[in-house]
Amino acid sequence: MQSALHADADGTAVPASSPFLTVDDPASYTAAVERFLADPSPAAVPVWTGGRPDLVASAGRAATVYAGVRRPAPHACGVLLSPGTLPAGLAALIEPLAEEWLDEKELAAVLSDGPGTRRRAPDEGEGPGDGTPTDGPRTTGAAESRPDAGPADGPGVRDTAKDDDTFEGGRDGGTVDAAGPAPARSLLVAGLYEHFTLDPLWTALLAAARADTPITFLTGRDAASLAWFTAKQYAGIAADVQRLGLYTSTDRPPAPAGIHLRDERDVESEDIRTEILGTRWRRVLFQGHGKDDSINLADFTVCGLNETAPRAPGLLGPACAYGPTCYKPMDKLIQLREVRAAEIVLSSCNNAPFADAAIYDPKFQLMLNAIDGTAKDVVAAVTIHDSDRVENRVWMDAALRGASSAPSLNAGISTVQPFPAYLHFGMAADDAGPLPEPPSVDPGPLLLTASARLTAYLAGGLLPPGNPLRPRLGKLAAKVEGLVTRRSLAVRDQTGTMRGLLDDLQSLDQAIAARIAEDPENEISDYPAHFGDRSRLDASSAARVLCHCGRPAERYTRRALVPTALDTECVVCPRCGDVSLRLPGAPTVRIHADDEVPQGGTLRVRLVVRGARTGPLRLGVHVPRYLRADCAVEPALHRIRVTPDEDRAAEFTLSLSAGTSPQAYYVTAYAVQDLAVTMARRHFGVVPA
Repeated sequence: MQSALHADADGTAVPASSPFLTVDDPASYTAAVERFLADPSPAAVPVWTGGRPDLVASAGRAATVYAGVRRPAPHACGVLLSPGTLPAGLAALIEPLAEEWLDEKELAAVLSDGPGTRRRAPDEGEGPGDGTPTDGPRTTGAAESRPDAGPADGPGVRDTAKDDDTFEGGRDGGTVDAAGPAPARSLLVAGLYEHFTLDPLWTALLAAARADTPITFLTGRDAASLAWFTAKQYAGIAADVQRLGLYTSTDRPPAPAGIHLRDERDVESEDIRTEILGTRWRRVLFQGHGKDDSINLADFTVCGLNETAPRAPGLLGPACAYGPTCYKPMDKLIQLREVRAAEIVLSSCNNAPFADAAIYDPKFQLMLNAIDGTAKDVVAAVTIHDSDRVENRVWMDAALRGASSAPSLNAGISTVQPFPAYLHFGMAADDAGPLPEPPSVDPGPLLLTASARLTAYLAGGLLPPGNPLRPRLGKLAAKVEGLVTRRSLAVRDQTGTMRGLLDDLQSLDQAIAARIAEDPENEISDYPAHFGDRSRLDASSAARVLCHCGRPAERYTRRALVPTALDTECVVCPRCGDVSLRLPGAPTVRIHADDEVPQGGTLRVRLVVRGARTGPLRLGVHVPRYLRADCAVEPALHRIRVTPDEDRAAEFTLSLSAGTSPQAYYVTAYAVQDLAVTMARRHFGVVPA
């Protein structure tokens, strides 16, 4: 049931019953937290605003996104950075968010040991490492030996925050259960942004990625921000907040049903500011270029400025830090703090930098401004990354199935960089769905083979500018170059792409075969000599094989020295000479024919072939230039379907004139598949009639 609405001070519509209780006085806040943790069915979570009106306004806006109180499932382990800097009430509110709290110095060790493999005191029974309920979070280090440890030592054990407690009687009078058991391995790192530094967190982040350990962060520009962000972790998302959105100025991804997409065309033409600020979002992703202070969406700008935050002396700021206006249109600024969303994803580079690696003053930081706003979960990038359509695709899949955004995005970019870029700020307590499998961005072998052959034919001087095959080969080369990009391969179903490639290859195979039939001495037929002159023998490839004539022959491979040449495989017979020339991975051809044919007679030539893959193949034969006037070849070409593991045959007829000179001749067979030309030769003799 919807609560009655009233107008907040800033005009925002706010439910009459908010899940947040704002408190300005630190002592009152500490008392409110104690009551909250002791109450089995609290109506609201206390928020210490620290005298900041921006947080009061955010709490008002957030009341339209959240409904009721929900205790999040704790992480297996937690580390509080510089706990002495936090008020007692805030430390107490953070405490239930992890089952076991470790000293900051143990951060590296816990990632090596693996959180969830819980260390126990000798007199302690089984703990959450095996899923058994315990009496509550246990600390190690200094706080472990002193039951009265206060905020200077971080969270301690509290009887009011037992693992098997639930908060009942939410805002609407129903029961709001705990979010579920903690993951077997998970880590929470909490602390002020000034302690969110490269050392030790970058090493910890890399170690967590290697160990496949979920890691999330709670932070804020000051204790009040962190108190507000922590309070949001206890809020349940309103049932009617379901909208999923993606705004990008760099991509045109296909949008599945359920995703509100504005791509690079839409952000140029639509009033996305009104749309973004006027919608309550379950999740929304912003993708564009920018720095840690802003994301550009065409003329619109997602802005990280918190005008109420103090300026840090000596730190660099963006243009607005030194003048009265922004470098972008003021009427198109999207104040990130005012976006009403349960989760905000910032998909630009360096929008959540470590405090000692930031470009700009925290006053202008996007991630910190998002934390000051309504979002209980903020996914942001701690470094640069090459996110594009793959990551947009996998994020949309994750959003639709309720999976966690950060690991989904990091799985996508793992094919282009060896480190994670996205961090999850918040508990990720509402992300129960299975992680989507990123689309494979490995091009198929046929795509790479075609690309290599096209490059060698066009860039290595084999085909001169006037060769009639060049325009069509060039067009396919440009197409293939686009098909191997991550953006193209982000399409999960590559059936249409491969069908188009196969059609192009078959059409060009026909053109190549027809060109050889018309002019056997054309440039493409000279590829063995052209590539061979730019290659060297691979002695390890030499092997003894059998020639068409039944005598032993030698097979070997010449390895190309330059990327504009291809390897070639040769078979040489002491009697017949070079009886087979082909590219590795090309079809194989053997010629069967009589050794002699009389003048005016007919020589039947049978070709036995195997393809490099299952599919169509073009076959033809020709005779030397000096025999062509006296020899008719039928048919001009064959098109047969071949497989790599079964012989297929085709026959040609050589009809000789009565005036053919009696002597030795040879017939050349050629097979064309996937732009590769295999040539084989067999000698025969013409004898007097």
